[in-house]
Amino acid sequence: MAVEGMTVQPATAADLPALAALHWAHLDYHAQFDRRYRPNAPASYESLYAEHLADPLAGVFVARFAGHAIGFATCRLHEVAEPTARWPAAKWPGAKWPGANWPWPKRRAPVTAGSATLVDLFVDPRHRRQGVGTALVAAVMAWLAAKGAREVGLGVMADNADARRFWARQGFVEYRVQMRRSVGA
Repeated sequence: MAVEGMTVQPATAADLPALAALHWAHLDYHAQFDRRYRPNAPASYESLYAEHLADPLAGVFVARFAGHAIGFATCRLHEVAEPTARWPAAKWPGAKWPGANWPWPKRRAPVTAGSATLVDLFVDPRHRRQGVGTALVAAVMAWLAAKGAREVGLGVMADNADARRFWARQGFVEYRVQMRRSVGA
């Protein structure tokens, strides 16, 4: 059951302040699962989202209700290196591959890359369990499908049981466990 009157649309530059505030709330929320999360001031994230909006490999979506942003989702098509025997250019017909002189960090996958990551999804706690997250996921999936992505992965905090249940309801399955430790330990 979705919030009546809610819309989900690709974000625009006019959404930057709202995206920055929601991103800060998202990081603040994650602090309960990992105390190393220390969000910067909300406005500091506007430039991050301005970069996302300018990047053809990134999708940014905003859920709005009554004129206010109540959630967001970001996704990214995967970048790949130049074609090799394992990753031939034929996988991406029409792709223009840079020459050997192009610096590694600048290499891009064609905008029809086969896989992607759903980077972030956050819904204002006052609007959860009302279909907002599901609507954002649908928008991301439609965008990814239009870009030719065949699969999408995501990360979720191990202790965030609500999020893990949400993602399972969206059809995501666990396939990898990520582990970490302090370098100085």
